[in-house]
Amino acid sequence: MSWKKMVHGLVKPDWVFAILLVASGTFLFMSQSDLEIGGGLAVSPMIKGLLVFGLVLLVSFLSTIGISLDRKLADDYYFQLMANGAIVGIITNLMIVAVFVLFKDWLPALTIKDIFSILMAGWSLGYFFYRWRGLKV
Repeated sequence: MSWKKMVHGLVKPDWVFAILLVASGTFLFMSQSDLEIGGGLAVSPMIKGLLVFGLVLLVSFLSTIGISLDRKLADDYYFQLMANGAIVGIITNLMIVAVFVLFKDWLPALTIKDIFSILMAGWSLGYFFYRWRGLKV
């Protein structure tokens, strides 16, 4: 057995998504000061846009490579569970953020920590819904 298969076998998707779900709850209820970064660095919108765009390109590229490696070593069923759970997480995140934007006069503002927590929880719950009910829901 190769070391890649042995290491990949140790990381079970059930445990990974359970940890993500717990972590999202932890981030959501942490005090604001735990994640704040001081300094007040001011940059122009163009520089910020270029930075975000460059990071999205880089991370998307690296994620694509990582997913292709994972797909070669993972059982197709678990890969589909994770991919479908990710779609549920993204849709959940988009819908919740849209509600908070539409009703911003009546709802508190979402922080980055809140949005990250919603995304992790949505992905984890989507994974578990498909895990319990099957992919042909």
